[in-house]
Amino acid sequence: MAGAFRVAAAQRPMTEVLLSVIDTGACAALWTTTFRQAIDPQGFLSLVRDHCCETKRTDMSILCPDGRKLTLSNVKGEFLGPWGFKLLLKQPSGSAFMSTGAVGSFEAVERHTGQVDGYQTREARYQGRALASYEDPKTATTTFLWLGQHHELAWTVGGRDVSFDVFAKLLSGITLDDSASGLRVDAKRGTGANVSMTIATNSLTNLCAVSVIPTDDPSVSVPTHAGKKVPGGILWRHEEKTADGKLRRTAVLASSTALTYLGFFEPDSAANAELAESIQVRLV
Repeated sequence: MAGAFRVAAAQRPMTEVLLSVIDTGACAALWTTTFRQAIDPQGFLSLVRDHCCETKRTDMSILCPDGRKLTLSNVKGEFLGPWGFKLLLKQPSGSAFMSTGAVGSFEAVERHTGQVDGYQTREARYQGRALASYEDPKTATTTFLWLGQHHELAWTVGGRDVSFDVFAKLLSGITLDDSASGLRVDAKRGTGANVSMTIATNSLTNLCAVSVIPTDDPSVSVPTHAGKKVPGGILWRHEEKTADGKLRRTAVLASSTALTYLGFFEPDSAANAELAESIQVRLV
C-alpha cells in the first residue's frame, strides 16, 4: 500500500472542532473522562452543554456499530447526546480494540484534558476519506483516526512514527458505513474476522455516567453478594472513598442481555435511587 497516501505534517490539529456538531463521542468520552479522572463535574457540565445537544426522551433505541440494538426504558433524565462505543475486532492474525464517536470527539476530549497540544499530528487520505494520527511522545503511542462525514473511528497502537500503512491494513479488513444515525462497522466477508461491541457509553445530565456491557463479553463479572430485584433485573449498589476523601456511589444493573454501570455525580441525590430502580436495558 506504499504510495496510497498523501501525508503532510500538520501545523495544527487536523480536525477543526465544530462545537455545534460534536455529539456522540464527545459527550460520552468526555463524561467518562470526568468520572474516572475526577475532573470537576460542575465546571465540566458547562463545557459539555456548550458542545453537545441534549436529547429529551425517557425511552430510546440505538443501533450499535456491530448491528445490535440497545434499548433503554424508564430513563429518568436527559441524555447529553448520542452514544459512544468501544469495539473489538478479532482477526486470524490477532485482535484490536477500536472506538467510535462523532467527528471531533477524540480531539475534544484530548483538548479538554490538556493533552492535545503535546501530540505530534499528521494527515493522510485513504480511499477518499481523511485520516489523522496523534502521536504521544510521553507514552510512545499513536492514535489513528478514520474521519467520516458524521462519525470517526479511532485505533491506538504502541510506537512512534508508525506508518499509516499499519492503519490501512486494519481498515482493509472492515467496512465502514457512516450515516447521521450512526457508524456501522463490519468485518469483510471471507476474512475470518469478527466485530463486536464491548461497551457503550453516555451520560445523563446532572446525574450520572452510563456504561453498558453485553453479558456475553468475557470481561463481565457481577458482585458475589445478593442484589436487589428490580424491574430492570438485579441491582447492586456500591460506595467508596476517593483518595481525596470524597464519597463515590455507583450502581450495577444486570439484565439477561446487558450489564449497566451508573456512576453518580452527586452521591447524595435522591434521583440516584429512582433511576437505578426504574431503568431497563436490553441489548439484542
